Amino acid sequence: PAITLLQVRAFAGKVKAYFPTDPAKPKKPPAPEVVYYNQIKKERRFQGLPAAVARDIAKHEWGALPPARREAVELQVQQSLELYQREVDEYQNSGKAQAWLDQYPLAKKEQQEAAELKEEQKRERARRAQEKADEKARAKAEKAALNAEKQRKAADLKAERKQKAAELKAEKERKAAE
Repeated sequence: PAITLLQVRAFAGKVKAYFPTDPAKPKKPPAPEVVYYNQIKKERRFQGLPAAVARDIAKHEWGALPPARREAVELQVQQSLELYQREVDEYQNSGKAQAWLDQYPLAKKEQQEAAELKEEQKRERARRAQEKADEKARAKAEKAALNAEKQRKAADLKAERKQKAAELKAEKERKAAE
């Protein structure tokens, strides 16, 4: 079968484009907790239990595991990690990694374009958020200006009324004095 440049995977209603991984690339060993779970999940007490329940039990047991047993599992994982690192170095030095990448000449460019597009979308979201914040600030400033104008007009009206009242009072006093 021909190797396609880009494969599409549908999961939970979402479609994700991805570049397939090299089947010859060494697989990273699991964490110590996972190794412990894989060792004990075959025990009789876990038979018939849902995997999630068995994992929870193993997780709690791992936390309470005696140091000697824990160190044995961690040593096993450490040895696996060392072997994995040697295999990765051998894989890189053998040219298999480059050969796999050479099958996808546009992969690096497309990944870079995808990263640039993602960054551009991030900048666009930030720009829109900034515009929205600016619009809110502008609306707030306009509202404050309108309120200040209303207060100024109210103060002017009040002063005008006081002046009219004072004029009327003065006229009444003048008429009363006549």
